[in-house]
Amino acid sequence: MNLARCFMMLLICTGLAGCAHTAPPEQVVAEKVILPSLPLLTPASALSTFSASQTLTFTSEGQTHQLEALLEWDSDAIHLAMLKFGKRILTATYDGVKLDVQKDAFVPDALRGEQVLGDIQLVYWPAEALRTHLPPGYVLNDEGDLRTLSYLGQNVYRIVYHADGRADVARENNVRLTQFIYGYEMTIVSNSN
Repeated sequence: MNLARCFMMLLICTGLAGCAHTAPPEQVVAEKVILPSLPLLTPASALSTFSASQTLTFTSEGQTHQLEALLEWDSDAIHLAMLKFGKRILTATYDGVKLDVQKDAFVPDALRGEQVLGDIQLVYWPAEALRTHLPPGYVLNDEGDLRTLSYLGQNVYRIVYHADGRADVARENNVRLTQFIYGYEMTIVSNSN
């Protein structure tokens, strides 16, 4: 395996393995606490269209890694392409019924398309659409530039919009997502098209 592939494997394993949004149907979070998975919502439930190239910066276990992403959705489908060093490592398309994911051969199984799309929906979908589909025990709060998701009183996600402090740009152009259970942080910087 050449050096670039080794580096990419290390990057993906350490930086993204914790990015599990939808785990197996039930994931043990802490002793005796079960975290049900969150369902993927239909593209139409976003109530908007979106198209952007993005820089994703992942921090986990003291390590920071960057990927590029191309993300778009309309009422019919969500399309995501993730790239490292200009090479496509994952694509995911979801039409509300069928999820089609293609991954490079050396992308670990821990990086699942539905997990990534779940985080995307948690960041970008309207709070009311998310609340309607939350399994029992989850509470979503959305006030101003802060969105939080907890389960049975335990913080699961914190999402800060305008994470760079600039209120003069669209709310979704700079977002910081913290996932407390799996121990990672992701910053999303978008260049909306």
